[in-house]
Parts: sequence; C-alpha cells; structure tokens
Amino acid sequence: MYDPRDFEFEISIENLLYILQECTSSKGKGLEGKFVYAWSGKDLVLLPVDSLDYKMSKQLIDSTEKITMKSLKIGASYKGKVPNSKDISNNLVYIGKMTWHGFAGMSIDCKDCNYNYKLVSKVVPTFVDINKKHFYGYSSLTSLYHLVNENTLSLSEVEDYKEKFLHTFHGEADQIDKLFIVKGSKNRYFDVYGHCDTLYETENGEVMDIQIDITRLLNNKTWSQLSYTERQNMTIDEFNKKTTKRYKFYITKVNRLTNDNKEFEYQYKYTKRESRWSNYYDGFQEFACSEEEANLIIERMKYHYSIWVKMKNGDEFPMQYDCRNFSLIEYFK
Repeated sequence: MYDPRDFEFEISIENLLYILQECTSSKGKGLEGKFVYAWSGKDLVLLPVDSLDYKMSKQLIDSTEKITMKSLKIGASYKGKVPNSKDISNNLVYIGKMTWHGFAGMSIDCKDCNYNYKLVSKVVPTFVDINKKHFYGYSSLTSLYHLVNENTLSLSEVEDYKEKFLHTFHGEADQIDKLFIVKGSKNRYFDVYGHCDTLYETENGEVMDIQIDITRLLNNKTWSQLSYTERQNMTIDEFNKKTTKRYKFYITKVNRLTNDNKEFEYQYKYTKRESRWSNYYDGFQEFACSEEEANLIIERMKYHYSIWVKMKNGDEFPMQYDCRNFSLIEYFK
C-alpha cells in the first residue's frame, strides 16, 4: 500500500479482503475513501472510516471518561472491562471500598519440599455485577469507561450486597477455622488402573493426599507372574474377576494451616534414604494405617474429594490460593 506521505507498507491478505468488502476500488484510482491505521492484536491494519468496526471503536473511545475515586458514587453503575477478562460489563455497581483477603505469594522450601502461601489483605474499590452474580475488586480504575446510571441501587440495597460480600471466601478468608474435605462426583476410574488418589483428614486438622497402589493377585501371583500357559487359558478381564486385591497407601502431600490459620502450606512427603555418598529421595512416604482407616480410604476412592475451609462463623468454601496475586473476583449465590 502507498501512503500519500511518500512511504509504502504491507498489509495482510485478510486485511485487503476486509477493505474491499467495506469500500470500492476504481481502475486507475485505487481504493476510494478515508482510512486510519489501527492495531489488530500485534498486527498493523488499515481500517476504513466508514466501516462498522471503526464506528464502534470510535464510539467507545468518545464515550470513555476518566473515572477517579472522587467521582465514584455509591450505588451507581459503570461500564468497564471485567478484571482478568476481555468481557465488557454495563452493570458494574459501586458498593464502596472493601477489604479482600486471600492466600498468595508462594514461597518454596526446597529442602523439605514445602510450599507456603501467606494471607494477604487488600482494600480496593469493589463493584457488583448483579446479573452475573460477581463481585469485582479494582486495584486501578483505568478499566472503567464511564457512568451508566447514578441510581442503580439504593443505599439499603448496597448494604445488603456488602453483607453478601462479607460472606464470601475473599470477604472472610482471615477468619478460617479449619480445613476439611467434601465429597464430589463419582470417580469412574477408581478401579480401572493400578493406582488411585484421594484425600484423608487427620486428627490434627491436616488433609493428606493419599495414593493407593492396587495389586491384583491370583494364587499370590500377578498377571505378569503367571506362566505363558496360565495366561493362554484366560483373558485379563477374567483374571481381574478372580483376583484378590492388595492395597498399599502412600502419603504424597500434606495440606495444613499454620501461624494461627494465616498461612496455608502443603508439603510433598518423599521417603528419604541414605547412601554412602548422600541422602536422596526414593518415592513417596508409605502410610501405615489401621484396618479401619484403610477401609475408609478404599471407600473414598469411589468419589472425587476437594479441600474446603470452614470459617469461624460456620460459612464453608472451597480452599483457594494463588502462586502470585489472588484474583479480585468473587462469585455469590
């Protein structure tokens, strides 16, 4: 393409086809109309000013106003970009500054294979999208475009949503009482492979990730230990139906709350062995459990479990943590 300012540049075939779709090209004259330079991702493109894309982009730019903390109005709705998303919302209602809590900032103790997340608190302007049932915290107001409606919520309705926020994970993560586990959907692969994983609560409030190794035996022999003749006389499915199962349990990870529940950590549990030259790790630590515990763990193999937290006021939520900064997004019912 030739620019009248006496330089040339290249555009993609997709861009050319789009231009021909939006404007005309005359023999001897070239493309007719006015154009502007624009960015499509990382690519420079030529955009006709009569195109719908240009008009929509210009309308968005023209409607954008600088939103400041002083200009924010309680109960008013704003148009803006949703945090951590490309979505635009027309219904971000400001409810005031709220304190968000979360576990973030992973630190690693390589020697003991410990991963630690500390409780972090942030006071940020908070908005509610009533239709999507989400709270959003904004560390910066540059993602807000303009005011939509000054009176979307009354002051009493704003107080109701503030109370809702205080009963979310990020609203009360500083009030955790303990960890516990919750049963989920059925695990349809629990008895298909030679091992399975589940969660197990200990008496001291920890939650262990348990790996269960399953060995199938027929006359104290595994399938691979059978003779060629024995294997010719049955299929693997027939073998599995006739076998007895032997279970071994291994602790792969221990999840716990520490420092008066202000830190969440998990530790991988490897078995340490000693050689002439050094100490080294050789697999996960075996879990010596009672028959009662073994039966409980085997039963839990049939379902998926997840780690939850119980708050001091009785509220319960799935445990959340992030290796960097926790997300300022919270769902409510």
